[in-house]
Amino acid sequence: MLVCANWKMNTNVSEGLENLEKIVSRVGSLNNVEVSIFPPFTHLDAFKKFLDDKNSKITLGAQNIHSEEEGAYTGEISCRMIQDFCKYVIIGHSERRLYCLETNKIISKKLQQVQKNNLTPILCIGETKEEKDRGEVKSVLETQLTKPLEGYSKDKELVIAYEPVWAIGTGITPGPEEITVSHLFIKEKLLNLGISEDKFKILYGGSTNEDNVANFAREKDVEGFLVGGTSLVPEKFIGLCKNLNASLSTKGN
Repeated sequence: MLVCANWKMNTNVSEGLENLEKIVSRVGSLNNVEVSIFPPFTHLDAFKKFLDDKNSKITLGAQNIHSEEEGAYTGEISCRMIQDFCKYVIIGHSERRLYCLETNKIISKKLQQVQKNNLTPILCIGETKEEKDRGEVKSVLETQLTKPLEGYSKDKELVIAYEPVWAIGTGITPGPEEITVSHLFIKEKLLNLGISEDKFKILYGGSTNEDNVANFAREKDVEGFLVGGTSLVPEKFIGLCKNLNASLSTKGN
């Protein structure tokens, strides 16, 4: 399973390296879990050198990229700038949709940049509390999938992160059956778009921690996790990865 640690706008480089060293020493060689760290852009060079020096299997990802290859976009980061460091790129996180007003059209352009530069996108989708209360979960997920994936090559790897907006950072999580229903719906939509099952993974995100990760992992079509707050505390993140690895070992995965 893939476990992605989204550090968001936290830590400076020295603090980040201290956390990374703890993580590498404890979960850098788990059999059933691929760990990927998504630090701030400023950390990527130092993190890549550290991981290479340690011969670590842990990968790196970027939290965002710009929708253009290059140009007069002060302060922005393109795919080409992070190619040497990253395997994954988070696209369309709910915080970017909310605070940066990212539309499905912008997200679609970003996905095409990721594809062009041979990186793997992690496309985030999920409903708000208001949309959930109105019974619009499936329609929201369908729109957030189909619009951005227009023009995306079906032979490229793709990761979808289902993150109910109302569960991010709140400590509130959907019930296992809710996750199963949403993940199955996402899977069906991807197959309907002509994307074969061996080309995509579906992650869950939203208040995942060391105590609930094994239960979530038992649900059908959950193939990994996008972790926020828990990933900023090395001991908690290490516990999450170890608990997940142990539960998968028990299942014989």
